[in-house]
Amino acid sequence: MYFLAERGERRPDGRQALLAYAVGCNPDTDPFDDWWHLAGRELGGDDFAEYFDPKDGLFTRLQHSADDLVLSATATHLSLAVVPPA
Repeated sequence: MYFLAERGERRPDGRQALLAYAVGCNPDTDPFDDWWHLAGRELGGDDFAEYFDPKDGLFTRLQHSADDLVLSATATHLSLAVVPPA
């Protein structure tokens, strides 16, 4: 689970640079079996993409604070919230 910019910075291999991984889902630091099963439990086993408006005020708040972004999911909806760090 990660945020990916639609445009912008590219990795050396030409792929789009990732903005952020969900806690516990970074393949560079978390064991594969851990993040794979966590992602499946939290958001199901299928790949999908959701588009968010980068001009939404919650992203501006994130850029200018130490707050965290929390994604909540139901079977039909995704919701984002900005919360103070735990």
